[in-house]
Amino acid sequence: MKTEISLLQIVSHPRIFPLLIWQFLNNWSPWIGIIMIYFNNFLELSFTQIMLLQSLFMFSSAFFEIPTGIIGDKFGRKLSVIASVLFFSIGFSIYLFKLPIIFYFLGEIIMGIGKAFRSGSDEALQYDTFRELNLEKSYSRFISFQRSVILSSFLISGVFGTLALKLGLSLRFLLLSTPIFYFASLPILIFLIKEPLVRTKESFIPNYRNYIKTAIHTH
Repeated sequence: MKTEISLLQIVSHPRIFPLLIWQFLNNWSPWIGIIMIYFNNFLELSFTQIMLLQSLFMFSSAFFEIPTGIIGDKFGRKLSVIASVLFFSIGFSIYLFKLPIIFYFLGEIIMGIGKAFRSGSDEALQYDTFRELNLEKSYSRFISFQRSVILSSFLISGVFGTLALKLGLSLRFLLLSTPIFYFASLPILIFLIKEPLVRTKESFIPNYRNYIKTAIHTH
């Protein structure tokens, strides 16, 4: 009788462990509790302007969903995830400086493209890795553990943000730590995470059309 592989064996696998490290680094968010203060006090943005910026981000991520999905299908999910990190880091870094609001609009579009590149690509990259390793049956356990890793990243970064402020570090420093962590994940993506030879035969375009149809019928 075949023995079921343990969770420790799964997460310590050399093809899987880097996926967890990457998720931890890309969910580092010490600024969540203070971002509105930063926008209001340092960037001098009104609540209406902040909402416009967030709306533009959501619109951009939806608008670029299809073209980035095509790129992911054609050139690989790993490349899409790398592009996501780069776009999001660049867009986010714009907020480190006090600039005319047009630059923040540009930053939100860039981050929206980054979100579109990541949408579905990271899950597909992970699942195809498990398929290639013949570990599909263990994927649900991995996802549960990965959620714990992501939550840990939020919690640790939140504590880090609180301590940093008590030590007198600036709000800008907290924002700066996020793109630093994003860029730190790039070597892991490039050198430790491999593009699976096995690929789920599923196009992004039909899924997106189904999503639109569902939204139309719902409303």
